[in-house]
Amino acid sequence: MLQPGETAEVKALIGSTQIARLSRRVLRFTTTGFFTSEAGDVALEQTRLLLDEIGTGFCGFYDWAAMTGYTSNDRAKATSFVLKHRQHYACAVFLTSSTMVSMGVNVANLVLGGFLEGTTRRDEFEARLSKALSEE
Repeated sequence: MLQPGETAEVKALIGSTQIARLSRRVLRFTTTGFFTSEAGDVALEQTRLLLDEIGTGFCGFYDWAAMTGYTSNDRAKATSFVLKHRQHYACAVFLTSSTMVSMGVNVANLVLGGFLEGTTRRDEFEARLSKALSEE
């Protein structure tokens, strides 16, 4: 379980994902290259552990601007996780630049009832992150 200020990283030849616990209730996920199933499993486990600790009010920030893709199986697994734990989430914000990644986020958002927030602008993403951190 990550503590506030701690970071974990999952590296593979095709991509890497860093998971940072920025505060009591905020995790930031930064992926470069391909988002692997191993990274997805670690990300979901860290999220589950945090939800077990805090109950409600979780904010997830997904910096996927440098992400090139992920499998539909991993998207389905993540979407199912969020559906199961939706009551614990205060926000989920995605920064994307890839059309394919944006499309995947939009598909998941339809299933989740429109609660995911997406942007292609880093300044909007960082402003939303700063706001969540200031509300701690």
